[in-house]
Amino acid sequence: MDIEQMYRIFLTLAKDKNFSRVAEKLHISQPAVSQHIKNLEKLYNVPLFIRSKNVLLTPAGETLVTYAEKILSLYDQSFLATQEQKTSNNPIKVGTSLTIGTYFLPRIISQCKKNMVDNVIHVKVGKTKEVIQKLLNDEIDVALIVEEIQMKLLIAEPFAEDEIVLIISPDHSWAKNHELGIKELLEANFIIMETGSHKLAEDTLRRLGIEFTPSNSMEIGDTEALKSSVENGLGVGIVFYSAVQNEVQKGTLKVLRIDGHKMFQKFYWVTKPNLYSNKNVDMLKEIIFSKNIHVASIEKN
Repeated sequence: MDIEQMYRIFLTLAKDKNFSRVAEKLHISQPAVSQHIKNLEKLYNVPLFIRSKNVLLTPAGETLVTYAEKILSLYDQSFLATQEQKTSNNPIKVGTSLTIGTYFLPRIISQCKKNMVDNVIHVKVGKTKEVIQKLLNDEIDVALIVEEIQMKLLIAEPFAEDEIVLIISPDHSWAKNHELGIKELLEANFIIMETGSHKLAEDTLRRLGIEFTPSNSMEIGDTEALKSSVENGLGVGIVFYSAVQNEVQKGTLKVLRIDGHKMFQKFYWVTKPNLYSNKNVDMLKEIIFSKNIHVASIEKN
């Protein structure tokens, strides 16, 4: 029997006075809400609610509200107090999408070593869906991804942005251009990571009447291989600018933009709602959201 959960459900029902609303708010089934309330009434051996057209507290229920609030407050305080006793060097488990893990996270870890010398950061890199599933399964503390997640169970906060650009070989016939218009885009052979990896670029091209098909695009599952393919003149790549800034500076790749369409993609810090603050994760968040990290990671040509 989960006493803490019973009290939380009881207080939520006392406030909302609606079983289905409580179930939706707490992400559990309505029968589960009813069963927890029955268990609590059995524990105290008194009815706590009048179940009629409207759900109302009984006098015993009204009395229990005050005590339940105190019990949960003490529970939360005791949990926080025990968390303070944890050693400061507990590993921080971070999951990231490929782009952030390869080109953005190293700067973050470098900054962390200066400010969190006793902490170890464990990084798991994967596709967005894989990283989010690890977060839901409590295998990681936080996910850093390049697309917004619409899930009630998760909190997504933008912490930076990067520009999605087109890249070509400096020997390409379009190398003197700074932008590509619809005529060039219709002629282009695109090289992409995988369908969906740069959704903003796909949406922009779709509005211009261009869809990725086997005849005009090639998928390569690795950014370095994509860059190498473009350098060898195989087509027009679509990447985040942070992934190619070194090659652009060296002159081995040329950046182009779509005429009239700059594409800036937000990066997201994603966590599960948690009543209890994790000091190490909070420190990492402060570093990631700092302006120093932003400036170091984004260079807008």
